[in-house]
Amino acid sequence: MTAASDHSPRSASVLLSGALAHLDVIQPPDLRGPVRDILRAGIEVCVTSRSLLGKPIRPALDLAQAVMNAAAFQDDDEAGR
Repeated sequence: MTAASDHSPRSASVLLSGALAHLDVIQPPDLRGPVRDILRAGIEVCVTSRSLLGKPIRPALDLAQAVMNAAAFQDDDEAGR
């Protein structure tokens, strides 16, 4: 998974925003709202911070990476059909 220290606020924000665009991969659909809230909170931390060190952003980054991985898997699966 992704460590907060591996990201600048801008790169983390890009990852989090990308995950927001792929919420359709979240199952069951009832979890999409809470996941969206976590990702948006992470973006807010990024927007208001010069550095992510010491910020409680790791869970949001891990969640965003998982969403992006699921979206990539879904895209690969659909391309193979």
